[in-house]
Amino acid sequence: MTDRLEFSHVEALHVLGEPVAGPPPLVQAVQARGAVLEWQVGGPCFPTLTITDPAECDWLWRLIGERGHAAVIAHAAGPAKLAEGAAAVAVDVEWDGELLADLRRMAHGHWLRAWWPASPIDGVAALDGVLLHAELALSAADLDDVLADGADAVDGPELAGLRAHAEGLRQRAGSLDPEVREVAHAALELMEEPAPERSGMWRDDYALVAGGRRDADDDAIAAGTASHEWRGVPAGTLDSSESAVSWTLDAAETVELTVRAALVGGADATGIAVHATVGDVDVAGRLDADGVAVLTVDMDAADAWALDANDVDVRVGAVDPAGDGAETPDVRDRVRDFAATRLELARGTAEAAESGAAFVVEKLAARLSR
Repeated sequence: MTDRLEFSHVEALHVLGEPVAGPPPLVQAVQARGAVLEWQVGGPCFPTLTITDPAECDWLWRLIGERGHAAVIAHAAGPAKLAEGAAAVAVDVEWDGELLADLRRMAHGHWLRAWWPASPIDGVAALDGVLLHAELALSAADLDDVLADGADAVDGPELAGLRAHAEGLRQRAGSLDPEVREVAHAALELMEEPAPERSGMWRDDYALVAGGRRDADDDAIAAGTASHEWRGVPAGTLDSSESAVSWTLDAAETVELTVRAALVGGADATGIAVHATVGDVDVAGRLDADGVAVLTVDMDAADAWALDANDVDVRVGAVDPAGDGAETPDVRDRVRDFAATRLELARGTAEAAESGAAFVVEKLAARLSR
C-alpha cells in the first residue's frame, strides 16, 4: 500500500501524517521503540507517526519501506533535518499491511482497556479484564522486536501485570469456549506457568449485571440524573451511561444532597471525587465503595425548598478543565457507536472493520450485551 504523507517538525515533535486531534476517548495509540502510532477511533487504517527518538526506530523500514524510513530519518536527525516550524515535506511510504494491522490491534486493545463503554444501564457488557490483559500480552509478544524497551514491550508492564492474573488464567484454561481456552493456555505458556492438567469448567456466560437507578425518594425536594466524564474516573468503575449518576436533595434535620453512581460489576468506587452546586452553595465529597456520597449543604431548609432540579449541578470524577480535548456527550456517543459496531463485528453481523478482527473479549461481551 503506497501513500504520500507530510512530514513536519512542529512543537518539538517530528510527525509523519496529519496530527491526530481530539479528546482521549477518540484516539487509539501504541508506543513502539522511538515512535508513537495514533489512529482516530473508527478512522482510516493508516496511523499518524510521531518520532520520539530517530535512533531507536530502526524497525520503521519494516512498516513504511526503506525509502520512507530513510527520508524520515534524514528529515528528523540527518543533514536534511527540518527546522522547528519549517514547511512540511512530502514522504513516500510503502505500508506493510500485516505489521500495520498488528500494531493497530495492539492500539485497539489498549483503547478497549481504557475506554470500553461498559454500561449495565445501557446493556453493554463489561470486558473480561483478565482475558483482555492476556490478549494484549500475546499481541505484544508478536511485536517484541518493534516494541522492545518501550512501554508496550512484552517484557515490560504487560507481562509484569499479566503475572498477577495467573490464577485467573488457570481458571479460564478450563473454559467451555475454545477461544478462551486457547488465549489462556498461550498466556500461561508465555509466562512459563504450567496450565492445569484438569480444571473446573469455567463459564464465560456470566450475566450482565443488572444496572439501574434507584427510585427517587418521594419526599425529596428535588431529584435528577447526571452524566460523568469518563476520563475523570478509573476505567471500568462507573457505568458509562449518560444517566449513571443520580441524586436527591432532602431537608430533614439538615439539608443533604445524596449522590449515587451506578457501578460496573463488583467495582469499588471508593474515593472518586464528587462536586456539586446547590443553589449558590458549593459542596464536595467522595464516593464510598458502593458509589454513594452524602453531602451536607450549608443552607436553610426553607431556602432548599425553594429550589428545583435546575438549581442543582452534580459532577462526579476528577477532571482538569485545562486538560487535553473536551469530552462532550457527543464524544461519548461516538464511542458508543464505535463499540456497537465492534459488537456487531464480534457477532458476525458486520463486515471486517478497519480496526481489525474482534478480540475474544469483544466476542464474549457481544453475547451478553443487549
